Amino acid sequence: MTGLLMKDLMMLKCQKQFFFVMGVVGLMFLVIYDNPTLVFGYLTIMFSFIPLTTLAYDDADNGSAYLFTLPVSRKGYLVEKYLFSAGFTLAAALLTLAVVIVACLVKNYAVQPEELGVMVMTCITVSVIFSAVSMPVQLKFGSERSRVAAALTFGGLFGICYGGAWLMSRAGISLGELEDALSMLEWPAAVGLGILLWVVVYGVSFGISLKILKGKDF
Repeated sequence: MTGLLMKDLMMLKCQKQFFFVMGVVGLMFLVIYDNPTLVFGYLTIMFSFIPLTTLAYDDADNGSAYLFTLPVSRKGYLVEKYLFSAGFTLAAALLTLAVVIVACLVKNYAVQPEELGVMVMTCITVSVIFSAVSMPVQLKFGSERSRVAAALTFGGLFGICYGGAWLMSRAGISLGELEDALSMLEWPAAVGLGILLWVVVYGVSFGISLKILKGKDF
């Protein structure tokens, strides 16, 4: 596990150009827009791409075939990937949040703690869902075909969400009322609900990924 984590951390050095570009774009957003909090969502979601690139690096030049000749189980490999993805996303979110708070202080932009909390939970949840969907898709189809498969998958998820909203409206359930009910939750309950959602989403994704990986021949 430790060796796999060190490997993926070393692979981050290959992403220096991506980090630089994202930093420049984020800085431009901080300068251009009056509301610095917009940068948080952009950078948090973009940085969630990074852990997925390690799958492509592992798969390149039959790297996975060599990797599994080492004392590494397929389940252990996936556990490391999901822990790395979750840890990196959370670390990137906290770092970006610190930068945004400093920018708000410099620009004298007043932001409510409740607004900031909703933004943080929403963006991290979107990042978790993105990673959880993309991981099994990339394992199944590889780096090249996974782009098309991921686009179709997210299109399907959008269709499901849209259809769910339509069914709720037909059933007389208002989205506004649902939002009001959620907003009445105390912060500890809201955070706990969010974390529970992340665990469930990652758990389902992990089960699918493990089934895919066990069925692959290297």
